[in-house]
Amino acid sequence: MNQGGGKSHGCLFYRIFFRSHRNARLGGLIVHLTDTPSRSYGYLGRMLRHLRPDWVIHTGDLADDIKIGLYPQLKNLYVEHVERLLSILEEHSAQIPLIMGNHDIVDSVREKAAISHVLTEPANLKIGELKLRVGRNQKEIASDPQPLNLFGHDLSIRSGLREEKLYLNGIEGIHPICPETGMFRRLRYPIGTDESRLARRRCRP
Repeated sequence: MNQGGGKSHGCLFYRIFFRSHRNARLGGLIVHLTDTPSRSYGYLGRMLRHLRPDWVIHTGDLADDIKIGLYPQLKNLYVEHVERLLSILEEHSAQIPLIMGNHDIVDSVREKAAISHVLTEPANLKIGELKLRVGRNQKEIASDPQPLNLFGHDLSIRSGLREEKLYLNGIEGIHPICPETGMFRRLRYPIGTDESRLARRRCRP
């Protein structure tokens, strides 16, 4: 796996690069997301409409600005946000594994999911010839690392290549990945995403 020549960000990249590689992608394009606050949903919908991924892998905290683990009284608002995000993901992708985070309600997500696959444990997947492991955090990855490892939750472990295995932390950015060529890029989340992830006071009733 390699990035293939520096960082590229935003709409221009995903319109040109992945459109030109669409027919070559036997395993289907993967997009990795994690810890998504509701203010990012509109941007994610526009991005997925351009990328047209075959897989969207989300590694937890679907409505990260709600912090439902801290404020359970906000369940109704959490469910509203999750329903909105799932409608976006399921409109633009056929395969959607969702790893549940510490700020997710498993039963509510399962109830609202139409085609998404809810996972409460880390999992190994194979997409085309690419073997990958998905987990909530680096600790869940470490027990059985694969050539590609996707996680989120925090920045205690950064993305990088370790012992010939690639680790991508979705907190750092959105990762479109081409399984056949091994190429990936890091796209920025919209401005204000990190603020929304951390601004817990905004979630209080």
